[in-house]
Amino acid sequence: MTTSTITAPVLVAHRPRLVSRALACVLLAEFGALSFDLIFMDMESAEMDAFATIQAIRDREKAEGGHVPIIAMTEHPTSADRELCLAQGTDGYSATPVSQEEIETFLLAIASSEPAQLWRRPVLWDRAKALGRLEGDEKLLREVVGIFLEGKPKTLAQMEQALIEKTPKVLELAAHGLKSELAYLGVLEACDTARQLEEMGKKEELGHAKVLVARLRIQLSQVDGIMRQI
Repeated sequence: MTTSTITAPVLVAHRPRLVSRALACVLLAEFGALSFDLIFMDMESAEMDAFATIQAIRDREKAEGGHVPIIAMTEHPTSADRELCLAQGTDGYSATPVSQEEIETFLLAIASSEPAQLWRRPVLWDRAKALGRLEGDEKLLREVVGIFLEGKPKTLAQMEQALIEKTPKVLELAAHGLKSELAYLGVLEACDTARQLEEMGKKEELGHAKVLVARLRIQLSQVDGIMRQI
């Protein structure tokens, strides 16, 4: 996969080409977000309401299916702003200018050895299995899913902090708890990623953990969009 830069608001991972903000807006409106492999969104753009654009993209995905990763970019990063962007539907957050290392991390996170890209494949949530475990109680399923969605950001934050502080045991425990939840809910693809992170923490091998945490965040973002529709 090669990368190309579009002057904010978006950067796409496809073939190299440079376009203006205005053309990027036209492309999004005309062809939809799924025409892009990866979007880097300038959250401070004066020419586009970034949050409104993200919401429009996510709404279109609900109607048409699919999920394109969106990485929020800002010149003035803060932890509060980061949490706001993630809560509003982005899959990652980065200060500008984005480093080559960060771009590679995002690309590795969404890359797949299979022909179909990770975010184009159907999200593997076995809703029927989760419902069966709850004896068909739809109301209880909504409550369980709500608890999971509410706690998910905290768990991901714990994992990311564990990588920053180089505390593999914290990563292991957070990944183990999340793995159990995902297995119970029938979210198998993300469950496998959490299992790999748990093993990395247990073996104290964090070399590739950053990529897997980024991948897990994207996978859970996909699941989030589907679960919130029940």
